[in-house]
Order: sequence, then C-alpha cells, then structure tokens
Amino acid sequence: MDIHSPKFHHNIGLWLCIFQELLFAFLSFGHFLD
Repeated sequence: MDIHSPKFHHNIGLWLCIFQELLFAFLSFGHFLD
C-alpha cells in the first residue's frame, strides 16, 4: 500500500473517525451502566 497516496490518507482519516465514534459510544454506554 502506498503511504504517500492521498487515498491512503483519506482511508486513515475515515478509520480514525469511525474509531473515535465507537470509542465515544463505548464510553457513553459505560457511564449509562453506572
């Protein structure tokens, strides 16, 4: 995979965005359980 390709960076940003959303949802769910 070409790290310098714009598409690669776009995919990384997309995955980071998804991961952040999942992390936030997980933390919210954890507080909901408390």
